[in-house]
Amino acid sequence: MVHLLHVEMVALVRELLSKFMKPEAIPLSAKDIIKVDVRSRDLQLSEKRLSVGRYCYSALNKARLERKIWVRNLYNSLREGYMKSSEFLLKNLPHCRHSLPL
Repeated sequence: MVHLLHVEMVALVRELLSKFMKPEAIPLSAKDIIKVDVRSRDLQLSEKRLSVGRYCYSALNKARLERKIWVRNLYNSLREGYMKSSEFLLKNLPHCRHSLPL
């Protein structure tokens, strides 16, 4: 059961990383995923490519194009939330010697 849960948790981490990191920066193996530097801006997506949800995407995109002053703060907070959540999950990801790559 632990192996199944580990595989599911790695899948969850990969899904979260896909919200703000470049696809090529997300390791395929469970062993390598714990080493990823989620704070590296070089590995992260641009603001307009961050995952914001389908209901707010158009409104946020319009505000970004209109250069509303609050947009940058929102993107910074969103990015920080993604990084903190990823760090927490990676820190608490059980190390499983026999885990399979996803």
